[in-house]
Amino acid sequence: MIRLYKFKRRLKEVERTETIKLMALHLKLKPYYKFTEVNKLRITDIKLISVQIAGNTEGTGILLNITPGYDYVDGKRTDTQSHIKYEVVFPDNAFEKVLVKVPGTKAIITGEQLAQQSGRGKVRFKNLTGKFYRTNSGEYALSCSADGMEVIQ
Repeated sequence: MIRLYKFKRRLKEVERTETIKLMALHLKLKPYYKFTEVNKLRITDIKLISVQIAGNTEGTGILLNITPGYDYVDGKRTDTQSHIKYEVVFPDNAFEKVLVKVPGTKAIITGEQLAQQSGRGKVRFKNLTGKFYRTNSGEYALSCSADGMEVIQ
C-alpha cells in the first residue's frame, strides 16, 4: 500500500513537471529555460513574525524563566555563552509557551527580580521572528529569536 501511494505521488510530480514543460512550449519561452525541478514550498522556509507567534503586534508576553544559551560546535556544547533563552507564555496566542533566544550575555531581568514578581513578568520583544525546524525524531518544532527584550510594568 505504501509503495502504491509513493508511486502515485511520484507520478503526479512527473505529470506536473510535464505540464509545466508543455505550458512553456505553448507560451514560447526561451529555449535555455529549463524546468528541472518543481518549486516546492517547505515548512522550514516559512518565516513567522510577532503577530503569528505572540498573537499581538508588539510581541508582548509573560516571562516565566531565564536560562543562558551556549554555542555548539560539532554537536557539543562549548563554554562560550552567546545568547539568553527566555521562556515566555503568550496570552494572546492561547497561552502558547515558547523559548525565545536573544543575543547577549547579560539578562535584562534577573532571576531574583523575576521571583519578586511572583515568577511572572510582562515583557516585550523587539523584532520577534520564528521559523520551523525538524528535530532528530522527525517532528517539527518552532525556533524563535528576537533582537532585544524590555520589561513592561
